[in-house]
Amino acid sequence: MVTTPASGMLPRAEDQPLIAVWPETARALMLGRSTVYDLAKRQELPVEVLRIGGRYFVRTAELREYLGLTA
Repeated sequence: MVTTPASGMLPRAEDQPLIAVWPETARALMLGRSTVYDLAKRQELPVEVLRIGGRYFVRTAELREYLGLTA
């Protein structure tokens, strides 16, 4: 979903790009590779984990919100 200035709404989290659990999410959460993979497999990261094929991803918007980087 693309927002227009007139709408004043933020894009929905599910419409935001995905980033890989390793290395991007791990780096943002200051976690090591094995730790972030273990948490992702158990669905224990502080954001929703999506598995696509053999890789794990999180939504950029959810991670930014958890880290307090939203405006």
